[in-house]
Amino acid sequence: MAAPQPTLNTDEEPPRRLVPNSEPVPRSFAERAVQFYASWLAKIPVKISVVTVFFVWTFLSIRSAQSLDQGLNNKDAMPSQSYMVSYFDAIDAALETGPPIFYIVQAGYKANPPAFDFSDPTTTAQFCKSKAFCAPQSIPNMVQALGDRPQLTHMAPGVYYSWLDDFWPFASAQTECCRVDAASQTYLPLKPDNTTYMAMRKASPSCLPATLSAPPIPKDSFMPLFRMFASANAGPLCSHGGGSIYRGQFSIDNHPIPISPTDLALTSPSAADSAVSAVSYMAISTANPTQADYIATYKQARKAAQFMSETTGVHVWVYSIFFVYFDQYLTIVHDTFVLVGLSLAAIFVLHVLYFGSIVIPVVGWMQPLGILLNGLSVVNLIIAAGISVEFCSHLARSFYFSHSDGNTRVKAALRHVMLSVVFGISITKVVGLSALTLCDSRVFQKYYFRMYLTIVVSGLVHGMVLLPVLLSLAHDLTAKWQRKRVPEGRSLWSHPSGHREPPAIHHLLDVIRSKLLARYDSLHESFLKFDVDRSGYISEDKFRHCLANMGLDVTGEEMELLQRAYPHNDAAGEGLGYLEFANIMTQTIPPPCDHQVSGNSFQHPINPSQERPSDEFQSRIHRQVFGLLDTIKTAFKAADKDGSIDLPAFTRLLTEELDVREVDSSQIRTFFSHLDTNNDGKLSYSEFVKCLEAIPPTV
Repeated sequence: MAAPQPTLNTDEEPPRRLVPNSEPVPRSFAERAVQFYASWLAKIPVKISVVTVFFVWTFLSIRSAQSLDQGLNNKDAMPSQSYMVSYFDAIDAALETGPPIFYIVQAGYKANPPAFDFSDPTTTAQFCKSKAFCAPQSIPNMVQALGDRPQLTHMAPGVYYSWLDDFWPFASAQTECCRVDAASQTYLPLKPDNTTYMAMRKASPSCLPATLSAPPIPKDSFMPLFRMFASANAGPLCSHGGGSIYRGQFSIDNHPIPISPTDLALTSPSAADSAVSAVSYMAISTANPTQADYIATYKQARKAAQFMSETTGVHVWVYSIFFVYFDQYLTIVHDTFVLVGLSLAAIFVLHVLYFGSIVIPVVGWMQPLGILLNGLSVVNLIIAAGISVEFCSHLARSFYFSHSDGNTRVKAALRHVMLSVVFGISITKVVGLSALTLCDSRVFQKYYFRMYLTIVVSGLVHGMVLLPVLLSLAHDLTAKWQRKRVPEGRSLWSHPSGHREPPAIHHLLDVIRSKLLARYDSLHESFLKFDVDRSGYISEDKFRHCLANMGLDVTGEEMELLQRAYPHNDAAGEGLGYLEFANIMTQTIPPPCDHQVSGNSFQHPINPSQERPSDEFQSRIHRQVFGLLDTIKTAFKAADKDGSIDLPAFTRLLTEELDVREVDSSQIRTFFSHLDTNNDGKLSYSEFVKCLEAIPPTV
């Protein structure tokens, strides 16, 4: 004769959820400290204080970031005891001018012509300043104007030379600058120490006829004379030699002019076929003791070059030896937002809001710690976004797999994760970074030790302080304001009703049962995640970790009892047979206490043991695993408080609480009429459960 199936007493109140009172006994000082910290963090005043402090911290960090200095101090790249540090200090303190800045006009650059005809007065009007026909806003005039406003332009005051205004007097017959040999027509350079040579040179013909005034320079003579000018040294007899004043500022046919030219004849065919491909105008910058001064000088120089280009129609670009280091600061703020934003978005869209809050305090601390915004710090901020995952993802995952109220889940998550994060991530990084304090380079001390330490501290407090508070608050607020959904599980047992339901409601009954059975195998599947080799058993530590992921914390004594109650033949005393455990735990709800065993007794395990946990202990395990709403009666009470519901409330119960979506309203109406045996238009809990067949347990 078949054994009678257990029945569900429909008149009794549903068993309340039993939250375990016993927490794992801390085994070390660190575990006790974490347990105390988790309990302290779960207090409402502490949560409010944490959220307030982090909000204020974020606000102050944003304000601090607005005044963040840019640059990379050249002294930071040197060892602290290097002689170069004293050299840079002396330059910052005593040097009154900065590096030279060159405004360059290059043929073929952007809309510039392939070659400039400097013998044409229309063209030369944009490149001179000493003649009446020179444009008031010519390039050399604007360079001179830059020096007249040093506070605005960061250009040192003084007289700025124009090569074309020196070239014309050099080629003129009224000066002694340009003389050629009467026979070979080659240039005779100045040699003041040779009296005989200088007397012969003075009697030699000038480069241009005395009857020809300069400007303009004849086109066929311009390039030979320009080569002589670019190679001639200035002296007492001639102050217009371009070789001394403008050396390195010219280019012919895209090649620099040789220092020792060999072809300086007026009738040179190669000179006649050449063209000036680039000329420059040199200005001197003001002293730049700080990185901000260098950046401001660079930006002003670029703006001046752009203004020259727009005013004259000749495209000008600017160069200085230090510009290559400061070009990044034109777009450093934009690049920081773009690169850090992309790194945050790449992690995960939903994590940007939280992980971004870790990066913001790091940026806020850069100003007080003397860390400037440059390429190194931008890379470190991107790394901070990635490292933030280590401090937060583990606790979030542990919280997700727990089952209880917000505070209990946070406490369990902190117990399982905090020590690993503190000792496995934070302490190891701090120990590794401490070696950088011994480095003699300020770059390592600032941009690696200080900044990385800030990243670690920010990530730790966000992951172990702010995140637990946010998770617990979000969980509790959601549970308070949203209607609780009935979790599925094999918790409902009933006696056969003694009659068969009409065929019209068979489908709806099957749907309801499937919803209740959906989580039936979740316990078994949780253990299978740990049993990768499918041996049928797992170690005690893994078994305990599996229960912890489901929100159940057991003591060491209880764990030893489970070890003896559910052994496995192949485990040799070193593991638990989770199949036996899962089969027992999914058959029925155990009674809430020992004296209520009638009708709801446990069945024998697959692998029976002489020693078995008490029904009260197994009841606590079962209720923790399958949650608060394990019975349909609780769902009934969620729908209506008087113990019975009408058709609209019954429809909401099926579609919202039980998530039954596979049936239409007519089927629900037919089902309701079938269950309403007394035809009063309302359905009681006892009327509902009497129609549900007993569900045989399977694993």
